[in-house]
Amino acid sequence: MNWGRIASDLPPPEKLFDTYDGALTALAGSGISVVVALPNEQLSSAASDQSFTDSWVQSNISKYYPSTKIVTIAVGNEVFADPNNPTAFLVPAMNNVYASLVKYNLAGISVSSPIAMRSLQASYPTSAGSFKSDLVEPVIKPMLEFLRKTGSYLMVNVYPFFAYMANSDQISLDYALFKQNPGAVDPGSGLKYYGLFDAQVDALVMTETGWPSKGDANEAGAGLENAVANNRNMLKRVLMGSGTPLRPNNTMDRNYGLFYPDEQKVYSIRLTLEQLESGANNRVPPGPAGRTWCVADGRDWAKKLQAGLDYACGEGGADCQPIQRGSASYEPNTVEAHASYAFNS
Repeated sequence: MNWGRIASDLPPPEKLFDTYDGALTALAGSGISVVVALPNEQLSSAASDQSFTDSWVQSNISKYYPSTKIVTIAVGNEVFADPNNPTAFLVPAMNNVYASLVKYNLAGISVSSPIAMRSLQASYPTSAGSFKSDLVEPVIKPMLEFLRKTGSYLMVNVYPFFAYMANSDQISLDYALFKQNPGAVDPGSGLKYYGLFDAQVDALVMTETGWPSKGDANEAGAGLENAVANNRNMLKRVLMGSGTPLRPNNTMDRNYGLFYPDEQKVYSIRLTLEQLESGANNRVPPGPAGRTWCVADGRDWAKKLQAGLDYACGEGGADCQPIQRGSASYEPNTVEAHASYAFNS
């Protein structure tokens, strides 16, 4: 779960994009693994002077660890895509942060830096994945050597939405959303992929992903229904531990969130296998002012409403498990109530 704080209307409180005291204090004793970040704007200072990273580690890590389970420090975020171009500072800053961790006996905390998929020269087919040539020698190789030496891992922000939006005429939406599809064979490896996410991951540990619940007219695929489908199916895959075709056993900005600024859910999502199996409520609640929950009217359209419900729960892809007998939203057992749920899910 990423919690960014660059906005003016966010609710008060895990990857954290900074070291906000309120969040780190709230997570103390929770046992939740936390990734914190040293912001891009501090990379220059961190690269030039270890006394800066010494002070930063003492103020932002030692103060909370081990009560708060900080497992990784992300030095910058998508640095190669930053318009201020702090790329040259990245690896020196990572080295200094790690040296400071060692100095204060905190070497069990990993150091890495999340990179964007656009750092790749090619990601299709998956077997042809490669970094942009102008990044390889000056930063990719030194960063990978640092990760190898310190026993850390490569972090990648993977957003299938962007690949789909830019190539919606070539990529099936079902393929992008983990829905049933015929799959695509990588001509280089011979592996068959049934999801864009798996194909992207195998082209390169993932640190971000998602799908926007709203977008402009030219942003193909952005929308609440697709966001629900993507995150629901993504979580199901992760919880089932199915991995990717290449790694079969390994266990998106304002509208990627699960919550509105007033803390109401954009939509509900089941986060555990127990909830998936029990049919726990996956209702999409009414949002803040201006958003609506549609209620089906069956007074004069009973047959058509039933047909619509059947379609929604079948080909339409709605999650109708919660309105099955014995599940959380089965009552009231009426066509209108069940249709209202299905049409809004």
